[in-house]
Amino acid sequence: MTPCGKDDELAVPIYRRETLASSPNGLEVDDFELICLDFRDSGQGIRTFEPTFPKEHLVCLGGEVAVEWAGGRVTLKKKDWVDISGVVATVTTMRTTPMTGSSEVLWMAGHWPETYYISIFRFAPGSPLEMHYHDNDEYWFVFRGHFNAMYNDQPCQFRPGDLLATGMGNEHGIPDPSEVIEGVGFTPRLEGRKRFGHLHRDVDGPPVPVREL
Repeated sequence: MTPCGKDDELAVPIYRRETLASSPNGLEVDDFELICLDFRDSGQGIRTFEPTFPKEHLVCLGGEVAVEWAGGRVTLKKKDWVDISGVVATVTTMRTTPMTGSSEVLWMAGHWPETYYISIFRFAPGSPLEMHYHDNDEYWFVFRGHFNAMYNDQPCQFRPGDLLATGMGNEHGIPDPSEVIEGVGFTPRLEGRKRFGHLHRDVDGPPVPVREL
């Protein structure tokens, strides 16, 4: 079983925040952070972000937060996201989740040219993720759960804080989750035949990996 991490011999492109600096040039995510905001602790319910990368997004993972910048303000609930590229943004927790007692957000930053789709995925025992591939690169930011997955017929392990960088045409899935899994799926753009969503061998033809990330 391939553990989390990244080195020259690893066939599965799994990264941690601390290993992104050694990632190949094809990776368009430069940094990310999973953040818990709790207004019950002094100074822990608010966070300010200075612009440091060409693209920066905030995704609400749980609870409710307010995001403010010069000339704008939005309230985000779970699954909502906002583009904060090029602005100084302040995030304040408004409502926490019973599970964690905090609001949870993902900060993701990099140099992707566009944002096609961002969503939160959830799988659990009895609700697996079938093997599939995409006409796009896809990034998974795992924020809850430990699980085994398959990547191009190779088993691998995930834990919170992992980033999977799936290049276009590479097959992947979670055949037998043993606990609740949650993460953010990010699609920068569609390519090739530009078919959106999950593509399957028996319907769409065999996967043809275009590149590794």
